This record gives sequence, structure tokens and C-alpha cells, in this order.
Amino acid sequence: MQSFHNLAALSTTLTCSVLFLGSTGSQAQESDLGAPTIEEVLVTATKRVESALDVPISLETFQGDMIEQNSITNLDDLSVRVPNVTIGDGINQQTIYMRGMGSGTERSFEQSVALFVDDVYQPRSRMYRAPFFDMERVEVLRGPQAVLFGLNATAGTLNIATATTRPGDESFVRVRAGYEFEHEGFETSAVAGFASEDMGFRIALRHRDEGDGFVFNNFTQQDEKATEETVLRGTLNWTPSDNVEVLLKVNYSEADLDGEVGELFGTVPTAFGDDGELDWATLSNPNLLGAGEDSDPGFDHDLTNVSARIDWTLDGGNVITGILGYAESDYHYVTNVGTLPVNTFASGIDETLEAKSLELRIASPVDEAFSYIAGVYVANNEVTNWLPSIFGDFFFGPVFGPGSALRGDNTNEQDTDTISAFASGRLAIGDNLTATAGMRWSDVKKDYARDNLSCRLMTDNGNGTFSVVTDLPQPVFAAFCGSLPGFSDKKSSDNFMPEFILQWDYSNDGMAYAKVGRSVKAGGFTFSGSAVADFIDYDDEKATGFEIGTKNVLMGGRATLSVTGFLTEFKDLQLNSFQLAEGGVVITTVRNAGKSEAKGFEGEFQVAATEWLNLGASIAFLDSEYTEFPNGPCFVGETPSDPATGACDKGGSNTPNAPKWTGNVHADFNIPLSSSLNITGGITASFSDDYFTEGAIDPAAVQDDYTRWDARLGLAASNDKWRVDLVGKNLSDEAINTFSQPFVGYIGYTNTPLTVGLFATYNF
Repeated sequence: MQSFHNLAALSTTLTCSVLFLGSTGSQAQESDLGAPTIEEVLVTATKRVESALDVPISLETFQGDMIEQNSITNLDDLSVRVPNVTIGDGINQQTIYMRGMGSGTERSFEQSVALFVDDVYQPRSRMYRAPFFDMERVEVLRGPQAVLFGLNATAGTLNIATATTRPGDESFVRVRAGYEFEHEGFETSAVAGFASEDMGFRIALRHRDEGDGFVFNNFTQQDEKATEETVLRGTLNWTPSDNVEVLLKVNYSEADLDGEVGELFGTVPTAFGDDGELDWATLSNPNLLGAGEDSDPGFDHDLTNVSARIDWTLDGGNVITGILGYAESDYHYVTNVGTLPVNTFASGIDETLEAKSLELRIASPVDEAFSYIAGVYVANNEVTNWLPSIFGDFFFGPVFGPGSALRGDNTNEQDTDTISAFASGRLAIGDNLTATAGMRWSDVKKDYARDNLSCRLMTDNGNGTFSVVTDLPQPVFAAFCGSLPGFSDKKSSDNFMPEFILQWDYSNDGMAYAKVGRSVKAGGFTFSGSAVADFIDYDDEKATGFEIGTKNVLMGGRATLSVTGFLTEFKDLQLNSFQLAEGGVVITTVRNAGKSEAKGFEGEFQVAATEWLNLGASIAFLDSEYTEFPNGPCFVGETPSDPATGACDKGGSNTPNAPKWTGNVHADFNIPLSSSLNITGGITASFSDDYFTEGAIDPAAVQDDYTRWDARLGLAASNDKWRVDLVGKNLSDEAINTFSQPFVGYIGYTNTPLTVGLFATYNF
């Protein structure tokens, strides 16, 4: 507990030191006296509508109009504006780290940062790729959030609400079109809302094409890595009576990317003629030896989400809520893993998901002396994941002759059943002190089966097809074909997760809080085709989080300040990494780290400097390291600390994706040019210290410190009838590596380079 006392002292110091900063997200508005003030932001981070400044959570919120005007199209775009959060692509799935903690790219992992869209949990990491469109707001909740958001929120939660047209709203039609000049991309969208006294209906459609792509392949002399996506959403909001509200949302999205997701860097690729730099240029042979049903490099993803919510308000103000969720996901991915001009290792992923969930809860009015929320949650997820892999002529030509290849197929099927119950009560102690205590019990059962379908020697026919020469003995070639054929097992996770919060409202404009809570992420079985018996399963991941913070309205409503100090202790952190096996083949290792710890602070400040200018900043400091990890992975060339197991002791090492300092500073303006015309815009500088980008903590795979600039300039009608925006993203053209894995050298997964787009919006 001494660390927690130290955080209290740190928070007090920071409250004074952050006052000079500026922030994101909220707009200035005029008070009754004419002075500009910061607009109140309402959130649902506590499952009820409350002001963000009243919620005892480290929280950043982004409103839908800000997301659209800055052309933020996905979580990757948003993460650069949120300190202590890193989101990016990996070879197998999305990677998301919060406060230095995340799960890496093992295909079986649920993420340590839980994602909710319209109150429905999204169980697979590829759902984090879903495009942003017609949003109401995005809430980023840092730290363990088990009681209200359930299992798998050990590092934090992303809570996304899409826009809704409600009964009594004005009907409208909004169209938007844009063109991106650097890569000749374009987008078009239309949103229509219609309302009566008891019903609101909304339909939204967008198509976006990134154009030529932003990676140049020197082997094919073509641009690639361009995403084309379509989003369609229908929303029905119905109030059949004064005390019943029904909200139905159906969302469909499809995304296709042509080209490789990763790029080789380091000293090894220079031997093949590559420059070895992360600079949006590859030397990748697209001949993928028939990996998967479609051998063209890239991915396609179809995702359908349905949510149905009913709120029934009882006499006395208690509300019973039922939320039904359903999702189908179909993902297909092919890559030449080495991204080299020679045929090294090709892999594909075909994954299907069907997810069903139901939550029932009851909540009392929030303004009572004692208020509560309680409920139950049940869910079932069925996942089938197929990984075809081909090791090409580079490996097997010298052994079996030119044109030889070895193919192995690995399939995984997992059925997950979850049931949990939760309750949280908040008691007012006097006029300005409240105590909140909560608990969630959760039981997760996983039924798992895997098989290795083939281990075959093949030969090139010279026309893009291959013929089977012979079946090879799988145990001999297990590093290439996979091991444990016909393996099946079950795993159960049963946990109680408590939380306690003490909040002191020391004035009408300020509050302080202290929070302690525990969260758990269920264990499971690896999907990796190269997994061996020692790394087939992993245990529950546990996190205990301590937080203290303060939130304040300053300068008569013209400014707000939030500061949080935190300490999170992890036990059995679920990690995957890649290391070399015999023969130079990279295998996946999945294990639980002994212990790790993340501590630091986050501060957010915003001020309405004038009637037309908002200034803001958000800054974070993080110290995240493994405190005990004797069985850690070794990077290439590292001497094992335990020669018998080949493990390296990572105790005392920083965790991946954990820069010491991150933050952003920004300015947003809306200047009247006349009674009918405004000039609008803003500029944001986002910065980060350096950090490790892979699980073995290899100094050769470090992302250097950087500063990224984004800007917007536009003209808008003062009555919001139309607007035109020129938007520049990553103006400093920073190649930011969000994740790496070893192969021949390292494969890095970078963000988008500089883009400049012109967007026009018209409201009918």
C-alpha cells in the first residue's frame, strides 16, 4: 500500500503542475453572462448517463462531430490522440496496449482492453478494426474495469456509441464527400434521420477507398496496402409508452486490403536488396504458393453486428434494461510473411465467429442517497480458425530440389460460454462524500479442439499451382507442420472481482477520488500452428488496480482539469512472442509472465481561451516493467539465462508498447467571418517517447521517439447547413511502428503516412 500513498502525493503535485497545459474533445459555449465556457460532456461509463467530470475513472471522451471533422476513420487514427494507448495491426490480429499492458497477436487471445459497441462486447480483436462512422462518442476508460464491463478488461475499456435519431428529433439528410490527394483516395457517405413523436429512424451509409495504397513494392513496381471499406447501419428508436424505450441497431461492414500489412526492417533484409528501413517500401514477392483459398496478399473482413436494447422505467424511477447482442465475423488473410523477393514462408488465416449475448440489469435513480445497479450477463462465442502455412523454396529447395515447398494446415475450434452476475451500490455519506462498492462473479468455460490437416511435400508446376509429392512424417517436421494433431481439452475460469471507490466532492466545481479494483482475463488455448506441448495452454490473467484522481471546473467554467495517479499490478500476464527453433524456423511461444507492474499519471486540461478558441493538452507518464518473468522469451542472439529451457529472465525489463511519456497539445478555433460564415480548424501535436515493439524486448526492434502533427482548416455556414474541411494527417510523415515480430530480420506494422484530404458536407 505504500505505493498507493506515494501516488496520492504525486497526484497533489500534478494538480498544480498540469495547470499550464491545454486538451481535446469539448467545444466552447457561452455562459448566461456571455463568457465562454467548456461544454459539459455526458458519458455512459457507469452504465448510466452522467457528466464526465463526475465519474471517478481516468476517462477521455471524443465526440462524434470531432471524429468526423478530423476524418478519424478507425481506432488506429484515434489512438495517437490518447496518451498511454497504442493500437495497431499485427500479422494475426489487432494489437492494443493501454498503460503498457496488452495481449500481443496470439490468435486465441481476448484482448486486455475490452471493446463495447452500443453496449455489446466485441470478443475478437479483428472487431477493433471496424470503421468509425456516424459516431455519437468514443469513451476511453483506462485501468481495470471489471464490475460494470465484465471479464477481459484488465487494462481498460473502449466504450463506443454510434449515433441515434430519437423520437421528437428534427428529420434531416446529410451527405459528405471527400478526396485524398496523396494517394488518390475518396469517400462518400449519406446519413438520414426521420422522427415522429414516438419513433426515430436513422440510416447511414459510407464507402471509402484509400486509392493507390501507401506502400510501394519494389518487386512488382506497384503501390499497395490500400483499404476499401463499406459501412451500412440502420437504427430504430421507439417509445411505445412513456416508460418504455426500444433501441434496435443493425450494422454491416466490409473491408478489403490489397498488399502486405507488414514491412521488413533491420540488417538482414539488406542482403536481399531491401533498404531495411520502415519507410512504406517493400521488396515482396506476391507469389504466395497458394496459401489459403485466395493467394493474393491482403485481407477481407465482413462483420455484422445486431444490438437490441429495451429500457423499462418503473414507478419510483428504477430502470430495467435488457440488451441482446449478435455478431457474425468472417475474416480471410494471406501474407508472404518474410515480405522478401524469395519464397520463404506464406501463411493465411480464415476465421469465422458467431457471438451471442444477453444482459439484464436494474438501476436505481443516480441522484438518490443510495443508488445501485445490478445484473446478469450470459454469452456464447463459437470460433473456427484455419491457418494454412507454406514454407517455400528458400527453406526446402536446398533439401528437396528447386521449386520444393512444405505445406501444413492447422485448424482450431473453440466454443466459449460465459455467465456472470454483478452488483454495485453507491452510498452518500454526508453532503459531500460517497462510497461505492461493487462485485462481479464470472464463470467462463472453453471447449477447444485443434488438428493438423496436412504435412506435405509439394513441387512447383510453374504456372502458379503446386502438386503434392508425398506426405511427410508430422513429428519430424512439427516445427513446420504443427504438432499435437487431434488435440482437445477444456478449461474453466471462475473468478470474483471486487471494486471500491471513495469520492469526495470538496466543492461545487471539484472532486477527488480513490479507487481499488480487480479484474481477470480468462485463460485458454493457443491457436498457433507452431505451438508445442509446453505452450499449448495459458492461465487466467489477473490485475489489481489502484487509482487516485481529481476532476475540476476552473475559471468559472472556462476550463477543466483532470489528474490521475495509478498503480496496476499484474499476475500471470498472458503473452505471446516469437523465437527461433531448430532449423531457423520461427515458432510461437505462449505463456504467463510471472508479475508485472505499471505506474504513472495522466493529466488532461482544456480551456475556452476566447469565444472562438479552445486550447487543450493531455499528457501521461508511464513506468511499466516485468517484476518477475524468469521464463521469458529470448530474442535472436540473446544468451538464455536457463540453458535447459532456453528461457531468458525478463525481470526488470520494460513491457512492450510502454513509452515513458506520451501526450498531445492542440488548439481548435471557430471564428465568425460574417453573420453567416465561420472559419474553423485546429492543429494537434502528438508525441511519444521510444518503446519496445515486440515481446522478447529486443533493442533491435525499438520505435524511436516521435512527434506527429495533424491539422484541419475549413469554412462552415453558421447555421450548420454546410461545411468544407481540408484535413492533413501525419503531416510530419512519421513511420510509427506499433508492433514487430522476428522472421529474417523483423517485420514491422506501421501507421499511415502523410495524407491530405478535402471533405465537403451538406445538410438538407
